[in-house]
Amino acid sequence: MKAKFPEYKGLDLPKVADEILNYWQENNIFEKSVTSREGAKPFVFFEGPPSANGLPGVHHVLARAIKDIFPRYKTMKGYQVKRKAGWDTHGLPIELGVEKELGITKEDIGKKISVEDYNAACRKAVMRYTDIWNDLTQKMGYWVDMDDPYITYEPKYMESVWWLLKEIYNKKLIYKGYTIQPYSPKAGTGLSSHELNQPGTYQDVTDTTVVAQFKAIENTLPDFLQNEGTVYFIAWTTTPWTLPSNTALTVGPKIDYVLVDTFNQYTFEPTKVVLAKNLIGKQFGGKNNFEIHNDADFNKFTNIIKDKKGLDAHERLSLILGRNIMDPDWENIWQIFVNKKKLSDSEKLSILNDLGYKIDEEIVASIKSSNVQLASKTIPYKIVKEFIGKDLVGIKYEQILDYCLPNDNPQDAFRVISGDFVTTEDGTGIVHTAPTFGADDALVAKQAVPEIPPLLVKDENDNLVPLVDLQGKFRPEMGEFAGKYVKNEYYEDGEAPERSVDVELAIKLKTENKAFKVEKYKHSYPNCWRTDKPILYYPLDSWFIKVTDVKDKMHSLNKTINWKPESTGTGRFGNWLANANDWNLSRSRYWGIPLPIWRTEDGKEEICIGSVKELKSEMAKAVEAGVLAEDIFADFEVDNNSEENYAKLDLHKNIVDEIILVSSTGQPMKRESDLIDVWFDSGSMPYAQWHYPFENKQKIDGNESFPADFIAEGVDQTRGWFYTLHAIAT
Repeated sequence: MKAKFPEYKGLDLPKVADEILNYWQENNIFEKSVTSREGAKPFVFFEGPPSANGLPGVHHVLARAIKDIFPRYKTMKGYQVKRKAGWDTHGLPIELGVEKELGITKEDIGKKISVEDYNAACRKAVMRYTDIWNDLTQKMGYWVDMDDPYITYEPKYMESVWWLLKEIYNKKLIYKGYTIQPYSPKAGTGLSSHELNQPGTYQDVTDTTVVAQFKAIENTLPDFLQNEGTVYFIAWTTTPWTLPSNTALTVGPKIDYVLVDTFNQYTFEPTKVVLAKNLIGKQFGGKNNFEIHNDADFNKFTNIIKDKKGLDAHERLSLILGRNIMDPDWENIWQIFVNKKKLSDSEKLSILNDLGYKIDEEIVASIKSSNVQLASKTIPYKIVKEFIGKDLVGIKYEQILDYCLPNDNPQDAFRVISGDFVTTEDGTGIVHTAPTFGADDALVAKQAVPEIPPLLVKDENDNLVPLVDLQGKFRPEMGEFAGKYVKNEYYEDGEAPERSVDVELAIKLKTENKAFKVEKYKHSYPNCWRTDKPILYYPLDSWFIKVTDVKDKMHSLNKTINWKPESTGTGRFGNWLANANDWNLSRSRYWGIPLPIWRTEDGKEEICIGSVKELKSEMAKAVEAGVLAEDIFADFEVDNNSEENYAKLDLHKNIVDEIILVSSTGQPMKRESDLIDVWFDSGSMPYAQWHYPFENKQKIDGNESFPADFIAEGVDQTRGWFYTLHAIAT
């Protein structure tokens, strides 16, 4: 007998939806679609975990509708498709939301509120909207197991993550380094390279830029620059706030450079500057400059520039031509240079000769209409000599902003060094080098002999720190700039000053004859993906995963993935893998999975913990050695995987930071204070959702639930969740 389907005389879609949903629920249709396929070939689906502290949007409905199609289809084809839901419960979205609710900042944690109370507030906030998510999931008919989801803050999940980290550590792929990293002052933490490449992080901004003048110390100049008077190196920067931290200037060893005689456009002082030959047009090619080829003609402008005389057009042209132009001829000669007929140089010369003015052909060729009309406002320049970059190495210069010296080896700072990364595509061909705030800068400074010191000073605890603090403010050493944010975006709404620090520094440099050019410049700059505020490149002590050691393997394995569309995998994702950097794992936050590494104070001994069982074993040794009062997880039963047993645990920072372990030589070891990147949390879900390897080993080792047959998320996840899934699996 054929099944009879209900007949609808009128179309009432909400009613139809309710009837279908009721039927599914009353008859456990989703559950049966899974249990009825027991023993069938599995089709493995990974559900990307949303964060339940935010409300779902229409984009979630669209994405889930698309995702739902494939598991349903595979179920109908006879496969068993288990669909475990998940919640992403750690990281910046939760912390920033809680801080806003509590009216605090990161700096208040541990002062106005304890870490324990703060984490309790995060735990409460993170699952706030689960009922709404569950309701939406049910109403839209998205089949996923919401009754037994994986939750990243639960002890079982966190223990599996620790195990994964221990596995990577044992392969010698985790290390600690003091390097320049993307840092978000508003979030108070470093960021990984894949976070910096989330969609929308790079934004076009218009910044104040400075071509700064660095005064060479005469007795360090090579012979070919001796007896040239005061010589300046000019270097361009889009971040004037880093100039107080300048400790070197970097030139390209094979680049051709020139010494140019000119005048400073702000102080009108005679100035001889060094820059790359190929960039003369960039620095002198505007309407405010023109080239002169000989000393006699150059000197004609000295009085105009130095005395700032307001000469009229007649006087200007007479001065340029080196002739006193007679009044009857004035109008004709003026028209030669400013008329709209665009006379050739030879035509101009012919007219001048006919009028009886014997003028040098080169002078006529050098004069443009704008030069004549603006002669008293423009700056002439003359190329004096040429040389190559390697011949400039070793020259010393005066510190441009002398608020303080580097704490270590200041005698080795403020000199010209060589770097292969220098180009002549933009700027001056000389790179302002602040090793404190640039990865390339730090590398080239370290390679110099002797090494260029970064500009670090001692804080109140005798720690070496940059001139900008972790909130993005200048330190007290910066005099009149102390306490000011280096970017106006860091101020609270309505509190930003009219002039940014960059503008104030530019004005100061202008008045001190240290700015060659100041102008606005539109360029792309990275913002924090969570706060939407600019990042800084900042020196941080961080733990890294050595992705560079396995990126070739990652790139090769990527070719085995069936991407749809293929171009996403071969292009966006493949290109990203080919150029992957080491993964900055450290996060200086409070609500997340703690890095399970304990270290001695001198950093010579350390241990990475991969399970609660191992932690309890190490705590027992510490108690016996007298460095730990008691096993704080004494009630926990090893090898008992019941939910009741694991409910006795909390592996968050406020708990595990109290644990002191002992090294093999009897030294106390404290946990490294960092949390791990929340993207590692979510990238661990294939294993941690099953509490692998402590339970469900067959699901992973027997390929019942790994690897995935189907994942579907937004393209932004190619450098987020997809990347971390792939990196951890590799």
